[in-house]
Amino acid sequence: MKDEEGDHLPAPDETEAKQSLTNRRMILKIAMVGCLGIGFLAYGVGILTRSHGAQATAERMETMPLAQQNAAPNHSLPPIDAVAPARTETATFALG
Repeated sequence: MKDEEGDHLPAPDETEAKQSLTNRRMILKIAMVGCLGIGFLAYGVGILTRSHGAQATAERMETMPLAQQNAAPNHSLPPIDAVAPARTETATFALG
């Protein structure tokens, strides 16, 4: 097949095969760049989370001894347990 200037044109199957290969390569490149971008994003979020978590943990560790010192020990029974009857029975309800 020849064009208007007399140059040889590739067969339609050859052109389609080249375009298909080019499209596949382009899709693969875009996918690789996308995966790298997602990887860098996840890595950055991980670093930010770890640094924020470490700071919060350090702040909690500073306040923990104060909370333990100020806690009043309560060795008595709660009021609801103190008034519990000595003998308990199971109640049965009939539906009908």
